[in-house]
Amino acid sequence: MRTSFIFILAFSLSLHAADLPAGGAARVLRTTRLRGAASGMSKSFGKIPRDTIVLIKGEEKDGFVPVQVELEDDETIEGWVAVDALTTRSKEVTKEEIETGEGRQLAEDEKNEKKLRIRIPRDEGILFGRTPSFYYGLQVGPHFDVLDPEIGDRASGIGLSAGALVGVFLSPEFPVRAEFGYTMLNGSGEQVSSVGTVSTSKTTLGFLNAALIGAFRFDRFEIHVGGEYAYGVSLSDLPGSQQAKSADELSSGYILGGLGYFAPIGEVTSLSLQFRYSYSLTHGPLRFHQFSLLLGVNLNG
Repeated sequence: MRTSFIFILAFSLSLHAADLPAGGAARVLRTTRLRGAASGMSKSFGKIPRDTIVLIKGEEKDGFVPVQVELEDDETIEGWVAVDALTTRSKEVTKEEIETGEGRQLAEDEKNEKKLRIRIPRDEGILFGRTPSFYYGLQVGPHFDVLDPEIGDRASGIGLSAGALVGVFLSPEFPVRAEFGYTMLNGSGEQVSSVGTVSTSKTTLGFLNAALIGAFRFDRFEIHVGGEYAYGVSLSDLPGSQQAKSADELSSGYILGGLGYFAPIGEVTSLSLQFRYSYSLTHGPLRFHQFSLLLGVNLNG
């Protein structure tokens, strides 16, 4: 029974697709999504309003057909639309009729409807995922810290970072962003005194951070590198025998690099997960290694 149902569904879709020849035009039956591939799970460029006229650009594949949608100022965008969301019936519009205006006249004559050819207003262009020019967001996450004093044993622990970011797209593949935030580093380790007594030190450091990061994006993944400056604002119980008089003595530049993954959750919103390694360049009493895992939410503009 299930096999018969699947066969009937596939047969009906093939008949429907036969009515949508490449190079012809079709009308959108209902508000539907324009997708980046022939799959209901692929990236959505946005929603196409009902009664929009689209141009069929190729053959049906897996229940979808490639189409071209016209925007304002004669701009166009291409993608894939579900076969069952399109029709050429009732109004029988052809590419030639659209070009000559006969298609619009036909719609007026039949049902006295509004013009058949619908263009997407400029302020709705964002619905179709036009290449964003900038983005911004928030991020937070834990990191594993290694505190390396000039004299004495290392200390290590789990810290936390939180902050905001704003960036621009030099191209869709090459974004550049600035990040700002607060980082708390923690470390604990054993210390041996001059008389052989062993004790445990617990260190907590606070920094205000500013970073400039360049990235390369491919599909939903990212590789990024950059530089950062961390200004010390608080400290307690430094490891080793070296002690700083104030937190700002531990201020340092960093080099950093990492990988990221972005998962769209809306038309302009995505969640990000980044793994990053940072190394301080200071030659002061303490150096830092930081392995971070950052969760963020980003919005494109």
